[in-house]
Amino acid sequence: MQRNIEKTFDYEQDIEELGKKFDKENREKFLKEECDSLYLSSTDILEDINDLRTEAKSDFKKHIEEIKKEALQEEILFSSEDFDIFGGMTEDKTKINTLGNNKHREIKKSKFRILDINKTTKNNQYIEILKDAIQSLENAIDKSKIGTKINLFYASENVINTGTYNILYINPQNALDSTLKEATKINLYNIKLNENTKAIPLTNIAYYENNNKTLPLRNECLR
Repeated sequence: MQRNIEKTFDYEQDIEELGKKFDKENREKFLKEECDSLYLSSTDILEDINDLRTEAKSDFKKHIEEIKKEALQEEILFSSEDFDIFGGMTEDKTKINTLGNNKHREIKKSKFRILDINKTTKNNQYIEILKDAIQSLENAIDKSKIGTKINLFYASENVINTGTYNILYINPQNALDSTLKEATKINLYNIKLNENTKAIPLTNIAYYENNNKTLPLRNECLR
């Protein structure tokens, strides 16, 4: 009797190697714009991306002002005439960072640089940026299959919306931690993916630039 043996995910045994495998594949198949959009989807910008994609009512103008305020607080927002200087910011190629036990010379991605937010950014400009991000995400998803059976978790106060982009977690506690702390009721979903599911692992290349080609293949960001 012949049996088909299927590869399934075991957290204790597979997390390290699977993370490296995912990260290597993501670097090979995704363009920089797609990696940048993956990063945006891991931030608060995901809400705006989903609202635009589903044509939900959203106050984009208010959120733009909140982003500008946040950028100013981090002292990285320039006037429009100086924005080329900001956009051309160079990283210190001699600075050594550590990820896990590995040293590298890469910088973390910034939503402000990716969004090109500046003091004069208007509502229509922001929407066009979001549209580009959605297209990049769709392109990335079309290239992706998870490649293994795996159980992931999602926590929310509401019923899961399958029409939006959602962040799923390997660790159920991380899923619970991602919800609002003041929530009185939380639904925890155990979602079973098969190897052909179009899903994208959020690995190091989604969170870091790799201009110096020193970013280690690690699963530090894989959740």
